[in-house]
Amino acid sequence: MKPLVREAGFAFLAWFAPFAVSVCIFPLKEVHRPLFEEVMSLTLTANTALLGVIYLRSKSGDHLMRAVRIGATWTVANWLLDLIMFGWGPIQMPIRQYLWDIAGAYLVIPIITIALAAAQTIRASSEPS
Repeated sequence: MKPLVREAGFAFLAWFAPFAVSVCIFPLKEVHRPLFEEVMSLTLTANTALLGVIYLRSKSGDHLMRAVRIGATWTVANWLLDLIMFGWGPIQMPIRQYLWDIAGAYLVIPIITIALAAAQTIRASSEPS
């Protein structure tokens, strides 16, 4: 049960940090949309990298498979939590607009987690035995 709770917590944090930043800087979207988009891209990337490093730092198991799993889990969690907020929640957005504006950005999550695991695997294989 504990690993499932841990994964759910990380998935929530993977969604919550960028969402919180977007709420804080939302007025920027109206006056300077490119800057808003850039800040959000950097937030998503930095948050994913930080959480990925923390999640993958344990030495147990196949890092690459764990990275694929968490990358997919965090991506789907972002889509589902966004669907709640943008589909039925307080921030109404047509699904087509959501798909064009936001959904695709989350595909960077598994790319980052897999890259982190690959770097960890390469580092571990180059260490003297």
